[in-house]
Amino acid sequence: MIGIARGALGRPWIFKAVRTGQSAARPPRAVFKAALKHAELAYSLKGDSGIIEMRKHLCWYVQSLPGAKKMRLELVKINKIADIRKIMKV
Repeated sequence: MIGIARGALGRPWIFKAVRTGQSAARPPRAVFKAALKHAELAYSLKGDSGIIEMRKHLCWYVQSLPGAKKMRLELVKINKIADIRKIMKV
């Protein structure tokens, strides 16, 4: 048995990686696509409040990427899906 806990924050693919023995590292484009999908699902379930809740999750997604500090400063201010696409260039 292994504990993943906070390792899953911003890395939902980690469960499959652990199960299959693959690396949990993902290229930035794949991280951005996963984050955008997560945000779209949050919006479809909760509307605008889902986008506000996503601010912290989006920061977790980008935490280890190059330019993360600048992206986090922008991501904590998002109000709509288009803002995420613009920041992450997805």
